[in-house]
Amino acid sequence: MRLLITLTAMLIALAAPAQKQRFMYDGEKKIYYTSVADAENKLIDHIKKNKGYRSFPERFFAYLISNDERCFTYDFSKLQKAAESATARPFKVSTSKDGMLRLYSWDINGGTMSSFSGITSYKDGGKVYTHTFISGEIDMDDYMKEPDASSKTGAIACGAHDIKNMKLDSGQTVYVVSAYSSGSGTLYCSTLEAYTIESGELKTYDLFTYGPKKSHWISYDCNPCGVYIGDIEFNGGDLYIPETREGYNPYGGDQETGRRLYFQFDGSTFNYVGIDYPEGLNKSLCNFGHNMIIIEQAPWIIRIDIMPDGKARYSSWKNKSSRETPDMVVRNGAHTSEPDPEDREQSTEKYTFSNGEYTYEVSWTQNYFFNPINPQDWKLVVKRKGKVLMTLKEKKK
Repeated sequence: MRLLITLTAMLIALAAPAQKQRFMYDGEKKIYYTSVADAENKLIDHIKKNKGYRSFPERFFAYLISNDERCFTYDFSKLQKAAESATARPFKVSTSKDGMLRLYSWDINGGTMSSFSGITSYKDGGKVYTHTFISGEIDMDDYMKEPDASSKTGAIACGAHDIKNMKLDSGQTVYVVSAYSSGSGTLYCSTLEAYTIESGELKTYDLFTYGPKKSHWISYDCNPCGVYIGDIEFNGGDLYIPETREGYNPYGGDQETGRRLYFQFDGSTFNYVGIDYPEGLNKSLCNFGHNMIIIEQAPWIIRIDIMPDGKARYSSWKNKSSRETPDMVVRNGAHTSEPDPEDREQSTEKYTFSNGEYTYEVSWTQNYFFNPINPQDWKLVVKRKGKVLMTLKEKKK
């Protein structure tokens, strides 16, 4: 009986079709694999053997995605972890909720300036379409001249970190891609771009109305980079986008004001409605141009805003929420900046506010790592007729 079972198992194994061997190709060398999981493991082995931020085998990976449709539904989570661990650069696989659009994005630059490669894959009529953009193979000047439609479609994935698909009232599906890039340690840009899949092509769709024209995209810049990542918010039929310093969108500004631009969906378009004031701030204070810093150290909340006329305003609360009326509001602050003699990229910023016999001096260190919430080395000094009454400073960990 045992012999019969063994023979039966052998016959089944012989009858089963062998897994087809495929290969990945970088233009010079081939890596053979039998399944997508096997290919992922071999890519990870390649990363481990070639350590460093340029160790990701992007040409092998691009060939794999372009020539094996099974990749369209594969997770690649192990490859993502291995790539980010070895390169210390983001590697992202984003898939729409309906499973029809997938974007692969990785940064190969290794510095403060992003240099993204990307792969855009989508499905239409049961067929998977794939387009690649390998950074460095195409000069950006040439890219802007639109030399290759496939490369331009692949570039949609560069810097992408999220896809939201939504149904229009017409029944058409629109895909909203969130992407980001970093031009330097102090320049960050985020974009929203809208697309539809039609007749085997990924086409732009004019989803946003801001001003007189409709557009398929909205972007905003902010400085410093990294502080405001993730602030774009979809909430039901509404869309909220951080307002830039000058208050213009999509093309202006270098720092967010602290407010949000509010767009409302009408079934086919997100239309700009107006300013959404930040939660947690008393409405009497919402007429600022942009926020400079916020200090939160119990029982105090201190806030400095730059007004539309360019002058500074000081607001403070004690044992209160900033939703409540502030205890103190002082305008027309005087600003001084003292450069660091040992670091040209660093300075001590100070605002002085006078209110009768009292003065309020707020200072902090400004550099590439500046964060408006409890900035580095912040200090508040309250004086009366020049005599120090109170000093409040950052609590070092």
